[in-house]
Amino acid sequence: MPEGFTVDYRNPGHWDISTRRDGRLFTIRGEPGDVIVHDTRARGGPSREFKNVADAMTCVCEELMWEPQE
Repeated sequence: MPEGFTVDYRNPGHWDISTRRDGRLFTIRGEPGDVIVHDTRARGGPSREFKNVADAMTCVCEELMWEPQE
């Protein structure tokens, strides 16, 4: 079963996405026009660039939110 995640705003341009079980999974860093999502999970993944935090957060949500298959 998927676990919920939290989004922590640390300061301007600095967001962390975490779960209780696995700790920090993604970081979002940057400023408008130059926002980067870093995948900090064990299996990792490439960093991705976006124009704004909303687009970066959409990417993270698409990765973490899924419906369980019965």
